[in-house]
Amino acid sequence: MSDIDKEDSDSMQEHDTTLSEDSQNENEDYTLPDGAIVKAIRHEHIRAELLQAAEASYMWTHPQPQGEAPDDRTAPVAFPADQLDWGWTRQLYPPINFVLEKREYKHPNYEVQDWYHKGRLVLDLDGRRMRYFHHLPIVCSTNIPGGHIEALMRLDDRTTYADIRGRMPPKVIVKYKGIPNEKPQKGTNALSAAARVFRETTGMLSWSLRAGSDTFNNYIRANLPADLKARNTTRGWRDISKAEIATIREPTIGSRPEQARKRSSSGEARALREKNIKKRKKAASAEREKAAANDGSDDDLTIGDPDGSDEGGISEIDELLDEATADSNIMFTDVPDIRLKIPSSAEEVVALRDALIGTIHQARTVLGEFAPVLYEPHSYAWQVENVQKQFGEKYEALKPGQGKEPTLVHLTFWPGGIQDWRLGRFWDGSAEYLVEEDGTVGSRYSLESTPEEASDEDLAGEYLVDAGGNRIEA
Repeated sequence: MSDIDKEDSDSMQEHDTTLSEDSQNENEDYTLPDGAIVKAIRHEHIRAELLQAAEASYMWTHPQPQGEAPDDRTAPVAFPADQLDWGWTRQLYPPINFVLEKREYKHPNYEVQDWYHKGRLVLDLDGRRMRYFHHLPIVCSTNIPGGHIEALMRLDDRTTYADIRGRMPPKVIVKYKGIPNEKPQKGTNALSAAARVFRETTGMLSWSLRAGSDTFNNYIRANLPADLKARNTTRGWRDISKAEIATIREPTIGSRPEQARKRSSSGEARALREKNIKKRKKAASAEREKAAANDGSDDDLTIGDPDGSDEGGISEIDELLDEATADSNIMFTDVPDIRLKIPSSAEEVVALRDALIGTIHQARTVLGEFAPVLYEPHSYAWQVENVQKQFGEKYEALKPGQGKEPTLVHLTFWPGGIQDWRLGRFWDGSAEYLVEEDGTVGSRYSLESTPEEASDEDLAGEYLVDAGGNRIEA
C-alpha cells in the first residue's frame, strides 16, 4: 500500500473495488497550500464504495439509526474496538460518554493527515480537504445519534463537527405526512445540538466550551451522588427528565440578548426575538406542569424515538433548531457561540491566531520558550485545547513531579464575528480579565469599571465568580 493511501484501513483495502468510469470522471484538480496541484474527489462520489468496503469488513452488534435514503447509513468502525458494540439504550452507550470530566484523558497519539483515497485527495461537500481519523466512521448517516456524535468528539479532541458532517450525504430525505422530500443537509449546528440534547437528557457534562453549558454542568455536579463523582463517572446514575430540563432552562431563556444584538438591531427583529422567548418560556413552563400532573413520571415526555429507546439523531431535533433560528438574523442562547466556529477566510484565520496570543503568552511565562503547533483551520475552542495539550506535555517534561500543569487562560464568549475576539475577556478559573490591545491579559474586570451609560441589557449575563465557581453579586 502506498504511503499516500495509508489512511484507508488495510482490511477495507482488501475489498476496495476498481474505480468505475463514473468515479474516474468525478476527479477534479485541487491546489494545496504549498501550490502543488493534486487530483481530488468529493466524498459523495465515493460514498457507496466506502460504505460497501466497511460493511464487508465489520458489522454493528446493534442496529444503528439511519436515514431514509438507501445509503444513508453509518459505516461500522472498529477503533476503538468497542465502537462496534455501541447501542442507544443507557446500558449500551459508549463507555467514554460515562466519563464525568475529561481530566487526564488524552487523544490518540498519531498525526492526523489529509485523507487520500486511491491517490486522490478527498473533499467534503463544500470542497474542503477532509482529514482521516482512525475513530471516525468513513461514512456517517444524517441520522447519527447525538450520543454517537458526543463519543466521537470526546475520543479525539482534534475532531470537529465539520469532520463528521463531511462524511454525510449532501442531501437528506425527510418524510412529511408520509411523503418523502429531499432537503439540503443540516449544518454543523445540528450536530452540536444533537450532542447537547444527548448530554442534557442523560446527565453528562460538556467537555468543551459551549454557550450555556455551565448551567447544566452545575446541575449535574450538584445532583450526582458523591461516590460517582469520586470515581469520575455517571455510570449507575439516571437520565434527566424533560421536566427537569425545562426547569433548568427556563431562567436562562433570553438571558443573553447581547448575542442577538450584534446580528440585528431592527425593531422587527427584536419584536420577533421577544415573541420567541415568550413562546419558549411558556413551553418550558408547560413541560414542568405536565410532569407535575403525572407525579413526576416521564412516560409521555420521551425525547427522540417514540419508544423511548433512543435520545434521537439529528433529524429528531429539527424542531429545536427551527425554534432557535426562527429568524436568520437572530442568534439564540442554544446556538453554539463564535468560539466554536471554524474560520472560513484568511482574515478569520489570522484573527484566531491573534486571539490565542494571551493564552500562548501565559504558557511562555511559565515555561520560557513555547511555540505550539496550530493546526488550521480550526475553531478557537479547539485551538485552546490544542495549545493546552501541548503546554501540558512540555510542562510535564520540564517540571517533572510538580503535578498537573496550570489551566491556561482563554477568552469567554464574545458577540459578533471571529474578528471581534477583543470583545471577550480572559478567564483564569477564578476571575475575568480585560484584553489588552496587544492581545495579552489586562486588569481584572469588575462591574464597577463598566461605563455608566451601559444599559441593563448590555450587562445581562456578565458577572464575576469566585474560586469555587460561585457568582459574586455586584
